Amino acid sequence: MYDCIIFGAGPAGLAAAFAAVENGADTLLVERAGFVGGMSTEGMINVFCGDASCALYNDIYKKLIRRIGHRKVYDTEALKAYYLEHIQAIRLRLLLHARFLDAKVADGKIESVRILENAGIRELRARTYIDATGNGDVAYSCGVPFTLGRESDGVMQPVTVYVRIGGIDTPAYMEHVGNEREELQRKLTCAGERGELAPEACALRLIPDFHDGFINLNMTNSLNTDGTSSEELTRAELNCRAQIPAILRFIRGNVRGCANAFVVQTGAYAGIRESRHFHGAYTLHEDDLSAGRVFDDWCVSRADNQFNIHNLTGAGADRTSQECAKRYTIPFRSLEPQGISNLLLAGRNISGTHMAHGSYRVMPICMAMGQAAGTAAALITRNARDDFAALDIHALQTVLLEQGVEKPDDETVS
Repeated sequence: MYDCIIFGAGPAGLAAAFAAVENGADTLLVERAGFVGGMSTEGMINVFCGDASCALYNDIYKKLIRRIGHRKVYDTEALKAYYLEHIQAIRLRLLLHARFLDAKVADGKIESVRILENAGIRELRARTYIDATGNGDVAYSCGVPFTLGRESDGVMQPVTVYVRIGGIDTPAYMEHVGNEREELQRKLTCAGERGELAPEACALRLIPDFHDGFINLNMTNSLNTDGTSSEELTRAELNCRAQIPAILRFIRGNVRGCANAFVVQTGAYAGIRESRHFHGAYTLHEDDLSAGRVFDDWCVSRADNQFNIHNLTGAGADRTSQECAKRYTIPFRSLEPQGISNLLLAGRNISGTHMAHGSYRVMPICMAMGQAAGTAAALITRNARDDFAALDIHALQTVLLEQGVEKPDDETVS
């Protein structure tokens, strides 16, 4: 019997596991892949978007981040090493190559879970559980109600395969892109209209690399993809990877410093931006973010990111959603799924609207959610409890503040 089992070793799950262990909980972190970090490592997302006050993110920022313009970039291999060193230092129990299968639920609590590992199916038990799987596999198995994608029509943000490009003359590239981005976007749009690229691949998203001589492409897209479906994800993987040669030809022919560009590496798997939004004790709304609302049960502080909705119907972003939110908080209630009292959500699967999710889905904010969830699990199990309704939220906030989280901005608490 563990104090806490966490599923998903991406940014949210790692932050949850580190916080749980560091606050005294006997914790197991279960990951289906053979690595930790998720999209921040093997997914090859090499840039932190947005911001939040979080011990893990703050430490990474101090040790691994390089600022290039407004971008906060890092070396994905260095981040992978950082994660593994921390796992070993705190002696976190880690199980890779193990997939969540299902949960046994009785009287509104998870009694046990089953995982599939190389040796077969194994049953595990814990006082508390944290679902950091992105798609919310644990909550789904428990029957927690959810909304898939946008409330009005179920449309979801696209799936993307990240690409690292080498052979770049960095000084020439930086000057050209900085001065002629609008003209490059016009050329890219025209190329799509001529059929030289897929229309959904015609948003100019070139990301600086930590190392000179490289750039990263966040331009492949598979629209209308349900990331909870293996069949649709297979289609998305094929679609995105098929777009890469045409994107590379455009970059070579139109972006100064990129004439000798070549593909170095692609993400191990396509990144899913959006899927299930589970219904929790409180549904975080975009108006909460725009107002910079400080909830009395806040567990994430100073979250900051624009409403970033990618390519719902084609190239670019949903232009109605680009106004920037103020720094805001996320309430603990949004991490509590309806009907299951010993389970917390952490990451993009928390209870929120499609639009609000467009802001809070980024890695620093997901890490902050993970820290809150892991700390809450540790506090509950100290008293041999397994019901998050018994959590003293002020005690949680006190511990978070003691461990490096900054107080919310001085706004009216509501």
